[in-house]
Amino acid sequence: MTSMNLSRRSILAGASAVALAAPGPADAADPFGAAIASLEGRAPAAGPDPAIAVCARWVKAWRDVSEAADRSGDRMGQLRAAGFTDEAISEDPEYRVLDASFSRLEREEDDLRNEVPTTPATTLHGVIAKLSAWRMEEEHYGTGGDERFVQSALSDLRRLVHGDAGPAADEGRAAA
Repeated sequence: MTSMNLSRRSILAGASAVALAAPGPADAADPFGAAIASLEGRAPAAGPDPAIAVCARWVKAWRDVSEAADRSGDRMGQLRAAGFTDEAISEDPEYRVLDASFSRLEREEDDLRNEVPTTPATTLHGVIAKLSAWRMEEEHYGTGGDERFVQSALSDLRRLVHGDAGPAADEGRAAA
């Protein structure tokens, strides 16, 4: 008699393979969504994941702020090398334009930073986008990225795995 060792990992791997073997239109955007949905008995998310879009906008804004800071810092360095005082630097027309641009971009980036953790991921790709954005920032600064990105991604993952009601609903289904 052959023993069959069936684990959650083997089930997911098999379901993913089935979903990827015959990709439909939804599978192109989220290849694992159909597999996970079939295991959970619900339809895959319709349309693009909003978390992916907001993370992409935040990454662009984050890079724009970094470039603006470099331009502003370069101008400040030029003026300091020319002997300008801090007061004279703040009066320089070119520096003022660069500094105003930096401040505007920084506000936009901050608004998007606050939007990332409040935008629910509807697919695993959205969860990965949040974790990737966090990792990018963490690698850049070396001190850790915005932990809200990680907490949000974990909440989204729990919701995707356990459904909208969370782990408590699974416990209720197991008892029934």
